[in-house]
Amino acid sequence: MHYHNMILDMLKKQEQSATSHTPNVWMTLEITLDSIPLHIMLKKNQPETQKALQHVPIISRAKEEESMRECYKPEDKPCIMQNSCECNFIDLQAPFVGVAFVGHEINMMHTGMCILCLRKSTQMLFYRVIAGGLQSNNLMQVYGNIAGVAGEYHESVMLTVPPHGPVQCLPLPVVAHQRNRYQVVVVNEKKHLKQINVGYEDFQ
Repeated sequence: MHYHNMILDMLKKQEQSATSHTPNVWMTLEITLDSIPLHIMLKKNQPETQKALQHVPIISRAKEEESMRECYKPEDKPCIMQNSCECNFIDLQAPFVGVAFVGHEINMMHTGMCILCLRKSTQMLFYRVIAGGLQSNNLMQVYGNIAGVAGEYHESVMLTVPPHGPVQCLPLPVVAHQRNRYQVVVVNEKKHLKQINVGYEDFQ
């Protein structure tokens, strides 16, 4: 909630001080990116980040989908983004806060965010570097995904850095975030997310 309130306060101040009715998309993006937990954590962990360039964990689609749901297990923690959690916006008739994604068995950095918020944050950082022209050596991802293999993701739904781009920022492909690629389903009275048209088989 601290990060959520901080972002809202900064965006309100930006709106009040704007000289035009047209939103400055890039300025808003810069403000938000400088405040999201993922960006802050990656900046604070620069030595670990450089070491991580040699080994970014790889997470399977099945492992991700186990955690695309609301909290209901004793060990579950809610996504740190709370009301701004992306899971709230997939189906406005069935909003929920996603479970924070952890990967203790592979020593993955714990950000406190759910998978969707991690994807969104990574995608925002990706466009900041690729489209915004930011020069950076910082890692933009906490983990990578598998593409082009049965049971995993299709290449067309991935974020990948161009061959001559800053591959040090995103050394492994990772699933891009689009809200229309998810559907809320209820299993045993608990909300889960089903991914739509992202699988390798969906494009065969």
